[in-house]
Amino acid sequence: MLDDDSDVDATDLDISGSVMGVVAYAADSDVSLAGTIESNGSGVWASGPIAISACTISDNTTNGVYFYSGSSASVAGCTLEDNTVGVYTDNSGTTIAIAGNTFTGNTAAIKADSYSAPVVRSNKIHGNTNGVAVQNSANPDVGRDSGSNGNNSFKNSSGYHISNLNASGTIEANYNYFAKPGPVAGSFYGSVDYTPYLGSDPLPSAPVEPETPRQNPKLPTAFGLTGAHPNPFNPSITIAYDVPAAGGIVDIAVYNVAGQRMATLVNQPHASGSYEVQWSGRFDNGRSAASGVYFVRLVAGSFEQTRKITLVK
Repeated sequence: MLDDDSDVDATDLDISGSVMGVVAYAADSDVSLAGTIESNGSGVWASGPIAISACTISDNTTNGVYFYSGSSASVAGCTLEDNTVGVYTDNSGTTIAIAGNTFTGNTAAIKADSYSAPVVRSNKIHGNTNGVAVQNSANPDVGRDSGSNGNNSFKNSSGYHISNLNASGTIEANYNYFAKPGPVAGSFYGSVDYTPYLGSDPLPSAPVEPETPRQNPKLPTAFGLTGAHPNPFNPSITIAYDVPAAGGIVDIAVYNVAGQRMATLVNQPHASGSYEVQWSGRFDNGRSAASGVYFVRLVAGSFEQTRKITLVK
């Protein structure tokens, strides 16, 4: 527990297996935390001027970070993954800054409760059940129309990008990115102002390096989609493909029967070799694909090839 009146700089933390990983009750002191905080009940319980940065906060069964009141608190440059709630703000009438973090696999990436008003900026909020969940008169600033852009990137929320359970009041979430083809009304609950929005991702993820498990004695001599298995598939399918020479962008995407691009699997340069990439049956907008026929298309320079795949649920 950090509860004295002196400044505390705790770096290189490695805390796991506790009911509460770090308890920072420091109304009159400055506390800085960095390191790994994982597999606790709550990762950090904080009140007071605390700065949490460069932390990996994961697999905590209640909250990754819980803020109760306090002032000048921040979470910045952290990875928060597979917690029940990534960052929970509660009863805070003062500034809590949540900026430059990556949230993934949380039931709620950010939960604002009881009149709290966190400022949410430039976070990657990818692959959570809910992105920002709001209740009990909380009013997070996820981007203002007055030029204070949110610059958050929301992708693949299986529930809602933003959920507002307040009976009155609108959550402002302007100038954020909500994956192509843009925000979908069903990805929001309650009154949320998500326009204007960004047409391109302000925080692009590094391209996922395709796996190369197949070792061929000879390098491929031509581009090609060389396999799709299993097909029909449920829930995922592995696409195999060949690249004959290094250089140039290889683009592989899933299209529906109307010819609309629904999911990007690969879009990056490759070395010569044989590759595999997996599609989980989820579109770029976060929605799960329905049963039916889809098409995988490989484009590399002037080369183009399409293969039919079938999802059966």
